[in-house]
Amino acid sequence: MQNEEENAIGLSDGVSDSVYASANGDGGGCAGSGASGGASGCTSGGAKGDSSDSAIACKTAIIVVDMLNDFVTGSLACERGAAIVPALARLLDGARRAGCDANGIANVPIVYANDCHLPGIDHELKLWGEHAMKGTYGAEVVLELAPKATDYIVPKRRYSGFFMTDMNILLRELGVNTVVMTGLHTHMCVRHTTADAYMHGYDVVVASDATDAFTEQDYLSGLEYLRTVYGAMIATVDEIVDAFSR
Repeated sequence: MQNEEENAIGLSDGVSDSVYASANGDGGGCAGSGASGGASGCTSGGAKGDSSDSAIACKTAIIVVDMLNDFVTGSLACERGAAIVPALARLLDGARRAGCDANGIANVPIVYANDCHLPGIDHELKLWGEHAMKGTYGAEVVLELAPKATDYIVPKRRYSGFFMTDMNILLRELGVNTVVMTGLHTHMCVRHTTADAYMHGYDVVVASDATDAFTEQDYLSGLEYLRTVYGAMIATVDEIVDAFSR
């Protein structure tokens, strides 16, 4: 694994209002961040479809789904996945610039939901063949998006980052109630992770230029499903980063 990934913590429509509350407060800064702050206290509402103030999140986390070597350039290579790397890197940089609280916990936590399959065991391999096998280069996050020391890694063996993982307890104990969805693929692993986020009561924002799929149809239909079924707000990386820096 890359050095910075080894240092990461491993675990077995009101966009501006939602993410602004997460990135500002009265905590301290963390190493390598350009801002300081702490999550402010507030209450969460239900699913959002517009920019009203009816649902303002206390704390936002970014979930990065399957931006792994095998998904971008390896056994399940996706050129469209490679194309979103710069925008996603910009989003992660913006989140890290929001700083940390007095305990060194990121004000906008970044959580990597990574396929980490076991050979000869995982049911998913029957459909997709071997990919992102535990301990291999293919299961590492692409270098441009490598996790930092304040980030979290949640390994998964199914499409959803929540299914039989520590994702929910991690987000709960971080005080998160809004997630920003990114990564691959909009209509598969991002969709299933979003579904479970919604079922667990999280509000959802989807970074439209930091997620993609094998085809344009898969991408667009995936976005529309997230918006209409889970009330996800669709926003660009620039819109989200701007909210972090307000």
